[in-house]
Amino acid sequence: MKIKSILTIFCLFVGLTACQSPVYEGNAELNVYFQKPQHAPVVRSYEHYIKLFPTQIKRCIMQAVHYSKTDTVTGKVNPEQDYFYTIESGYTYIGSHNQNEYTNTDDELYNWLHTNITTEVTYEHIQTNLKGETAQLLNYYFDSLYSDSIITQAIEMTYRYFVDDEHDVLSLVIRCGSANLFYYSMRREVFNIDLRTNKLMTNEEIIERYELDKEKTQQLVYDQLDALGFRFCSTEIVDACEVDKDDSIHDICYTDCYMTDENLTSYFRKVFNAQLDGGGLFVTDEGKLRMIVEIAHPQLQLPGVDQVYFALVDLM
Repeated sequence: MKIKSILTIFCLFVGLTACQSPVYEGNAELNVYFQKPQHAPVVRSYEHYIKLFPTQIKRCIMQAVHYSKTDTVTGKVNPEQDYFYTIESGYTYIGSHNQNEYTNTDDELYNWLHTNITTEVTYEHIQTNLKGETAQLLNYYFDSLYSDSIITQAIEMTYRYFVDDEHDVLSLVIRCGSANLFYYSMRREVFNIDLRTNKLMTNEEIIERYELDKEKTQQLVYDQLDALGFRFCSTEIVDACEVDKDDSIHDICYTDCYMTDENLTSYFRKVFNAQLDGGGLFVTDEGKLRMIVEIAHPQLQLPGVDQVYFALVDLM
């Protein structure tokens, strides 16, 4: 009960949105800020916020554990078991008339993240074999996802994890999809855990752990996106898309572009943007850093990919 109560409090601060422009308050010394509700907050359960704000779960867990009074722990619950494992799994047959969209590139991980399987949806009940409150909160989140999958029978959820023993970083990459007879929609989630504390890591903490120059690494990301044919979603284009409904603006609106924190509007809002602080940064078993960058309204085709929904760039 204590863990859920802590997380519910932070979900109230982080997850609530207002009709007016957001107002932030917080602690400058801790570099922690919350969006101040513009109306009286409605106290609801943690489960409610998992459904409404799935992209805020990571931030909720970070804040909940940050303010927890429990001591730092390390290690696995069961030393003989993997860091992440599957309790049970299931699948739902959607229909043979749907067409799977396979991605065929030289990067097997990219293929797994990008391929849309619409004929048979697989969902796995993930569990974390780590000690500490972070693991308990993650397991509660995974329990909820699996419960939703069983009820709807149309939510895909598979995962892979990577361990960089040299830098003590554990990365979990999840692909979650919603599939039915009419459409297929997939998103990607990334969780990074510091094996020295068993707590979630921010991207900035990972950059520091790998002793990388943030400015040079950020430019490397932009250069790779540019080489792939993507460009920055300029504010002028976004404003035109949101305001001007004329057909003449259609070709400009639906462009192959990426975002930064300064340009996250409701029209182009995605989970992972092109900035190091907001991208889907994760480690590999070989000690490399990679990052997922979501592409807004993709039209570009690359070899082996019909439509590019995200880019996978290398940071080192």
